Amino acid sequence: MIKKKYYTVLTTTILMFVAMLAVVGIMASYLWNYTPEGPNVPTDTMIHYDENNNPVVVKPLEDKTFNFLVLGHDRMATLTDVIMLINYNVTEGSISIMQFPRDTYVGYGVATSKINVSYATFFNEARGKGSDTPELDALRKFADHLESALCTKISYCAIMDLNGFINIVDAIGGVEMNVPTKMYYNDPDQNLYIDLQPGYQTLNGAQAEQFVRYRYGYLQGDLGRQDAQKIFMSAFIEKVQKSVNVSTLTTLAETVLDNLYTDMTVSDFVYFGKNVLSVDMSKVSMISMPCNPAGNHVVMAKKAMIDIVNKHFNVYDTDITEGIFDRDKIFVNNYDQTFINAYYSEKSTYGGTEYDAGNVNDSSIDIPHH
Repeated sequence: MIKKKYYTVLTTTILMFVAMLAVVGIMASYLWNYTPEGPNVPTDTMIHYDENNNPVVVKPLEDKTFNFLVLGHDRMATLTDVIMLINYNVTEGSISIMQFPRDTYVGYGVATSKINVSYATFFNEARGKGSDTPELDALRKFADHLESALCTKISYCAIMDLNGFINIVDAIGGVEMNVPTKMYYNDPDQNLYIDLQPGYQTLNGAQAEQFVRYRYGYLQGDLGRQDAQKIFMSAFIEKVQKSVNVSTLTTLAETVLDNLYTDMTVSDFVYFGKNVLSVDMSKVSMISMPCNPAGNHVVMAKKAMIDIVNKHFNVYDTDITEGIFDRDKIFVNNYDQTFINAYYSEKSTYGGTEYDAGNVNDSSIDIPHH
C-alpha cells in the first residue's frame, strides 16, 4: 500500500514536472517567435496636411522599423532632463538615437515652454482627471505631440527614474568605460554628490548616475552633458552585447520592466532585445537635435531636423517636406523674431553631428570644459 502510494506520488510529480516543462517550452517558443503587431506597428496609410491644408498621403515602409520615446526623470520632481527618440530598424539592423536638449522650446502650453516640463504637465493633468495610469497617459500624450510635429509614428514609450537607472546598470554588472576627466560636484539640495576620477574603470549604477548627470564642468552645460551621455550609451550597449545572451534575456527584460513605466510587454522587449544583441556597433547612430540659442531656450533648427528625421526616424515611404513638418509650429514662438530666426536658420549652433557607437570614446567627441 505504501509502495503503491509512493509510485502514485512519484508519477504525479513527474507528470507535473513534464507539464511545467511543456508550459515553459511553449512560452519560450512564443517569446522567440513573437513579432509586434496591432496599433504599435505602423501599418496604416497616414494623411498629413501642409500649411495650405493640402493632403499628403504616406504609406509605411516595408522595413520593420519602430520609433521609441524614452525619458528619464530626476528624484526631486518629474522633470525629464533625458529625452530621446530612438529608431530601431530591425530589417536593416540599425539603431538611431536622438537627444532633445531639456531647454528645447515647445509651444503647446507647458510651464516655462521647455520640453523637459512636458511629461510633468501631462502627468499632473492625467492624475487630476483620476487616471489609473497617469504615467502611461502622460507618455502617450507627449508622444502624440512629437508624432504630429515630426510626421512619424512612435510605437512605444518608456520612462524611468534614477533609481531604475541604477538598478539596470547594476543588473548587467556595471559598465566599463573611460572617464575622460575628473568629475566633482556636490548639491545637497538635490542629494547629488559626484566624485569620479579619470581613467578606464567599471562604473556601478551609482557611479554611472554621477557620470550621466555631471554637467557643471562643461562649457555648454546640458549640451555638453548630452555628448558625455553618448559616450556612456556606447559603453552601455557594448556591455549589454557582451554580458547578455538569449538564455538571460528574459530575466533582464523582467528586471528592466520592473524599473520603468512603459507600454512595452515582456514579449516586445524580448523581440527587440534578441535582435539588438547582434546589431553592429557601427550601425548605432547618435545625434543631438540641431538647435540654436534663443534667450533661456534652444530652438530646433527646422531644415536640419527634417533631414535627420527623414534619414533616421521616418517610418513611411515618402520624405517629410517643409510644408507638413511641424505644421502647428510647436517648436517656434512665432511672436519673437529671435525664435523665428533660430528656427529657420540654415545652420545650427549645436547638434546635428552624427556619431556611431563603434567609434565613440573619450577622444572622439570633443566636449569643451571650463
